[in-house]
Formats: sequence, C-alpha cells, structure tokens
Amino acid sequence: KAMVSLIIRCYKEKSAVGLDQAMKILAAIWAPNSEIKAQVEQNFDALIDSIIWILNGTTEAIRNLGILLSKQIVKVVSSSLVERLQPEFLKAVVRMLTLSGGDTTGMVPTKAALRVLLDVCQHGRNKLKIIEVNAIFELIELEWAQLGPAHPDKTKIIELGYYLLDQLCWCAEGRAQFLAHSGGIAIL
Repeated sequence: KAMVSLIIRCYKEKSAVGLDQAMKILAAIWAPNSEIKAQVEQNFDALIDSIIWILNGTTEAIRNLGILLSKQIVKVVSSSLVERLQPEFLKAVVRMLTLSGGDTTGMVPTKAALRVLLDVCQHGRNKLKIIEVNAIFELIELEWAQLGPAHPDKTKIIELGYYLLDQLCWCAEGRAQFLAHSGGIAIL
C-alpha cells in the first residue's frame, strides 16, 4: 500500500526521487492476491496517470520498471477497469515499442509492452483505441527491427507482435492501417 501511495505521490509532485526504489520494492513484493487487487483498483485512475507520466518522461530504467508494473496491473484488475483505459496510456505503451524496439537490451520491456497490449485488446473497445494510437504502424516497424541474427527473445517478440497484429486486424480499421504501411504485406 505504501509503495503504491509513494508512486502516486511522486507523480503528483512530478518528482522521481525514490520512484525507482518504490517500483523495485513493489515489483519484488508483488503477489496477485485480493489485497493487491483491492489496492490497485481503489487507486486505479491515479496509478494509471502515474504510469503514463513514468512511461513518457522519466529515465529509461524507470520506464522499464513502469512497463513491467503496467503488465502486472492489467493482469490483476477487473475487466471493467481495463475497458476504460485512457488512450494516453495506450499511446505510452506503444511508445515503449519504439524506444526499445530492435536492440537486445530492450527485449524485456518490449515483450512486456506487447503483453500489455495483448491483454488490453481483449476488452471492450480497446482494439480500436490501440489502432487509433498508431500501434499497427509501430508493430510493423518492430517486426522489421527484429530481422537479423537469431535470438530466442527476438523470436518471442516476433511471435507476440504477429499475434497482436492478428488481433488488431480483425477490425476493418486495423486491416486498413496494415495495408496503408508500405511494409505491411512484405512483413507477412
């Protein structure tokens, strides 16, 4: 409870002092139980606003912790809360794909961002929200960035990327965006 409060306070004060430690501690003690779920759901809006701030404007290490925390939050909260996620949150998650795309140091946050988008797109109108923040274009670029020497983590990123593209292309808007990218068909 204290770590969630500290993360929210850091966001409200726009101060990263102690933020990385709070996020590391929260990640270390995270166990998806009813107490964590209640705490996260009670502070959901403020916590999501905090994560948007973390993903958009802090250091790379804190952003990486932020995307990993996002993955845990999306898994533990109710679907009604996931359905009302702000487009700014989705845009920040998609931005993580571009920041850590092709290099091997960014594979863990990239996989976490892909998993967040996959979990989120299963709920309500989130597929359209994800498409509207230009995720398909970034996914195609991510797939191109994964070309090169084989690496087990790259294979997983490619698989997750294709699966997310598949989910998003079930919508007409998704197919249109996929076809609008000059490398869309070539990536298949």
